[in-house]
Amino acid sequence: MKTFIIFLITLFAYSISYAQESKFIISSSFRFNNSKSDTETQQYSNSYFQISPRIMYKLNNKWGIGFSYAISNDKTENDGNLYSKLTGNQFGGFIQYNLIDITKFQLFSELNTSYTTIKHKSDYTFNDISSKGTFSSINIGARYNLYKCLGIEVRLNDLISYSSNKFDVSKTESSSFNLLKNPLQQVSYGLSLAF
Repeated sequence: MKTFIIFLITLFAYSISYAQESKFIISSSFRFNNSKSDTETQQYSNSYFQISPRIMYKLNNKWGIGFSYAISNDKTENDGNLYSKLTGNQFGGFIQYNLIDITKFQLFSELNTSYTTIKHKSDYTFNDISSKGTFSSINIGARYNLYKCLGIEVRLNDLISYSSNKFDVSKTESSSFNLLKNPLQQVSYGLSLAF
């Protein structure tokens, strides 16, 4: 009899937990670009890679808030020699709003704000240059849930962005505002896990 009651309680708890909507979404997106240019006098190549893990808590069916981290690497070579290398870290928060939320498909927009650190190493400068600053952007993305927990994502990042940096060596500051800057190069792909 005890076994039967424990079985019923377990079955009831499982059915309730299965019926509830997932509150947390963990996702990671990958972004990469590669370009090459060869002329008679010069060879030039650039490669960029970024990985961005994030965790989001869904407040309701429309809104979610979360934390994100991104690490990036940007390497430029000129005539086969390393010309410059940028390594960046970003950590901050975001707000996500679901524009369309159908059972397996979501279309969403995001407002991201993050603190950034960038280290620049070049063969043509004596000192490594580093900077710290802030970065904000508006993104749009789509998520398709393959199974109950696992999904795939496509994002169009940095549709509108603003950055402000302060360089350590020269103590100078710079800022930039971009609207649709190379939108097809800002695409990222990723996986999501809901629980």
